[in-house]
Order: sequence, then structure tokens, then C-alpha cells
Amino acid sequence: MKVQKIRYEYFSGIIGTVEPVYLICADREYLRERGFDGGSAWDGQDPGFLKGPVEMEIAVTSRCNLACFCCYSARDGREEMSPGI
Repeated sequence: MKVQKIRYEYFSGIIGTVEPVYLICADREYLRERGFDGGSAWDGQDPGFLKGPVEMEIAVTSRCNLACFCCYSARDGREEMSPGI
């Protein structure tokens, strides 16, 4: 596993890897065993929320032929975005 970046959160860290591509939430013990330390991110009280979003999705089009039941892009009646957007 090739680590690209670690974002430290109060309770743990989020590891972004390159090969293979993953986002992994790991606890403090796991990170410390591998030589990673959250430093000041692990001090104080738990704020109860993440520092920011973990990932973001960008849909270039709203048209999809898979029609997965859990996907917001597969709803009926949606039109493809115009190139001018």
C-alpha cells in the first residue's frame, strides 16, 4: 500500500493511498504502530465532527444507463446538461 496523504482527525486519521486507491479510516493505535502521529490534532476535546469532507463526486452528465437504485443520477425525467454549463 502506497500512502499519498494522511489527514489527522481527533479520533483517528484518514489515509489516502495511491496503489491501490483507497480512503481508509484508521484509529490512533493503528497509525502509531506504523509510525504516524497526529500531534496537535489528537490534543484537546473531540469536536464531534470531521475537519472537512472526505471525498467529493463530480458528475459530468446526469445521463446514465445503469439505473442503480441508490444513485441520484439515475432518476427518471432528468435531462442531460447542456455544454454551456
